[in-house]
Amino acid sequence: MPIMESPLIYRIKERLAALNLTAAEAARSANLGESFVRDILRGKTKSPSAANIAKLAAVLQTTPESLLVGHGPSAETTLRNALIAFGVDRDELDQVLRVIKTYVHDEPDVDDERSEQTSSEDQPLPATRHREPTP
Repeated sequence: MPIMESPLIYRIKERLAALNLTAAEAARSANLGESFVRDILRGKTKSPSAANIAKLAAVLQTTPESLLVGHGPSAETTLRNALIAFGVDRDELDQVLRVIKTYVHDEPDVDDERSEQTSSEDQPLPATRHREPTP
């Protein structure tokens, strides 16, 4: 399995889990080869056809668009994958994530709070700062 899952792989796995289906069960229900679906989930099939995505989406009770364009992995999942890719030991991963979470939080800045109190409809809101978590 690739270290960094593609959004398609993530969404298929998410739907399989939500429906309590195995990849083999989904493949049979979609009239697709089990090895084909396993290859998708392993990242070995880069671009399955639209027809096959539609078959799989129907079995997964979703739309092809949601498999291809829906929400991807959470920020924490992405960070976990990045930390593993950079060599963080899997046994220490949760501890590293706890340390990172203590330094990265979503508290509003004092300037943002003041601007919310004084803003009116004819004044544009200030741009919010976006902090990227760094490993």
